[in-house]
Amino acid sequence: MGYQDCFNERTIGLLLLSSMDEKKKIDIVKNCKGGYFLHLLSNDDNVRVRCEVARNSKTELYTLDNLSRDEEFLVRAAVAAHTLDYNLLDKLSRDKYYKVRVAVADNENVTFDILNALSDDLSFDVIEKIAKNPNASSDTLKKVYDRLFNYFNEHYGYRINYVLSDIYRNKNCPVCLMEYYSLDEGHIVEKIIFAANENLTESAANKLASYHIKNVDLELAANKKVRGDVLSKLFDYYKNPDNYDRKIMECLAVNPNTDESILKKLIYDYNLSLLVLSNPGVSEDLLWGEMEYKNDNLNEVIAKNPNATSDMLAELSKRPNAFVRANVALNPNCPDDVLKKLAYDHSDKVRMNAALNPNVKVQELLFMASGNGNDKQVADEKLIELASKEDE
Repeated sequence: MGYQDCFNERTIGLLLLSSMDEKKKIDIVKNCKGGYFLHLLSNDDNVRVRCEVARNSKTELYTLDNLSRDEEFLVRAAVAAHTLDYNLLDKLSRDKYYKVRVAVADNENVTFDILNALSDDLSFDVIEKIAKNPNASSDTLKKVYDRLFNYFNEHYGYRINYVLSDIYRNKNCPVCLMEYYSLDEGHIVEKIIFAANENLTESAANKLASYHIKNVDLELAANKKVRGDVLSKLFDYYKNPDNYDRKIMECLAVNPNTDESILKKLIYDYNLSLLVLSNPGVSEDLLWGEMEYKNDNLNEVIAKNPNATSDMLAELSKRPNAFVRANVALNPNCPDDVLKKLAYDHSDKVRMNAALNPNVKVQELLFMASGNGNDKQVADEKLIELASKEDE
């Protein structure tokens, strides 16, 4: 047992009055789950200790407020990087030292209005972080885009391209930029990045697909937000032997927006059929149809599919292949009576997956915990987890 396990708050508080090296103080802060001594350590002479206090999610707001006024920028930056408080982020976004403002711009909890205000910052490092932040609005990203060319272009050279790429990848990338680059004949790299953007507009996706640029089409085929009609166009083009591309077909096979009629064609290729059966958008009819072949490899994949029905899983649970039954046991859709039966399966792999199922009952966990198989440790951990939730 380590010292941090046996010391109560009062003992630690007293120890802080005596000499204690940096490592011990930092170790205490990292393992601390709250209490007055975090506030006490926030006044420590050691900068690293104060930074660690700022990073601790249990540190009280009043302590963080004090640390946000620390004379050392590293401490203020630590607060800026980890706090959830709007007022602290707003205040630190105007800090005199640019690295503190960078930390604010990099914080995924910062709000769009603070990021918008920061987009006028004179520090290129701040602008870089805004481009990546998922909370930056389309208007903010467009402002950053314009400033890259109007203000920073002369001094930052190749770094501009990296920031532009981050803007294009951002889920809030301005529609006007997507539309512009999808209509332009050049800019292949930009097209590839836009094709992967989850908020790609329908018109931009259609236009990008019309160029038949393989790397662009690969990203479109893999994009889970691209509509089925665009994916159908890709299939119609790449099914032609002269244009056939295996990777694009594989992406279409697993894309949940791929039309059922295309999946039925792809499933005739055995290797693609494994991907089709893992597709969360595949229909029950297609899953039932493939189950009739009683192929273990196919059934392993079907047993994991989130669309597998209770009746399918009950049928697959009777298969002699332990890997098929193990996947059934792990599927959240597994019926309670089937899951109970699999918890007593002769295969410890099946029992272990049954223990991992979020719907497993305590009675079955106790049975598995009493054994000596590989499922024992999993069952023990699950029981401890359940007990801790009850205590809460």
